[in-house]
Amino acid sequence: MPQEEKTSNIGVFIGEALGEDEKINNLMAQSKPEITILIGFVGYGKTSFIEFLKEELKETTDTLTEIFRKALNNENLQVKVEKCDGIVCPSVAFQEAGGFCALGSDQAPGNNCHNIIHEMKNVCLFNKIKYQNPEIMPAWRALRMATIEGARAIGLGDTVGSLEPGKQADFIAVRLDVPSMMPVYTYPMRNIVPNLVYSARGQEVALSVVNGRVIMKDQKILTIDEEECYAEVGNRPDEIGKRAEKEFFEIHGTNAVFMEEDKL
Repeated sequence: MPQEEKTSNIGVFIGEALGEDEKINNLMAQSKPEITILIGFVGYGKTSFIEFLKEELKETTDTLTEIFRKALNNENLQVKVEKCDGIVCPSVAFQEAGGFCALGSDQAPGNNCHNIIHEMKNVCLFNKIKYQNPEIMPAWRALRMATIEGARAIGLGDTVGSLEPGKQADFIAVRLDVPSMMPVYTYPMRNIVPNLVYSARGQEVALSVVNGRVIMKDQKILTIDEEECYAEVGNRPDEIGKRAEKEFFEIHGTNAVFMEEDKL
C-alpha cells in the first residue's frame, strides 16, 4: 500500500475472554505480548491500534511497560489498551510508559449503562483497589481520560477533547447547585473535579453540545421525539425475548441458571 494511503485507523483485536489465550498460544506458540510486538511493528501507519487484552498483563508490569515503551518510541504506531473480562485494564502501566488512555462504556448489555461519569469513577476505584493505593488514578486523570487524553488515544486530539480554537465545540455544562456537586470550594484546593468524578451521576448535566449544536438541554434531548422513542423501546423486549428464548436456555449460561433458581 502506498504511504499516502495509510491514513485510516486500524484496529487489531487480539482477544477478550481469558479462554482465548490457550487457542492463540496453540496456534502461534507465543504469548499475546509477543504477538502484539510482532503485529505492532509491521507498520500499518500512524493510527494503528493494538489492543492488549491478556490476563498475564496484570502480573507482568515490567514486561508490559517495556512493550509500551518500544511501541511508543515508534512514531508510526498508536497503542490502545482495552479491558479484559474480569481484570482491571493495565492503564496505569500504560500511562507511566507515556501513553494516552481513553475511557468508554461497554455495549448496553455489558454493563447496562452508557455513562462516562460512571466510568470515570470506576477507573479510579478499580485501580485504587488493584494497587491498594488511594492515591493511584486521581480524579483529574480520569477526567483527562474521558476528554483530551481519550481523544488523543483514538487519533482525534486535533479535533475534539478540549475547547481550543480550531476544534469542534463539543462540551457539556454541569450544574453545581445540586446536592451531588455540593459543597464547592476553590481554596486552598478546588474540589469540582473530584465532585464530578466521585459524586455525580449524570443528572447534573444541564447542556450537551456537539460540534456547536445543542443536542440536550435541561435533561431533554432535542434531536429526537423522546416519548416516541420510549414507547418504541417498550414494545421491543417481548419480541426479542421470544426470539432469544430457545438459544438462551440451550446455552444454559449463568443467567439462565439464575432464572431457573428464581434469582432474577
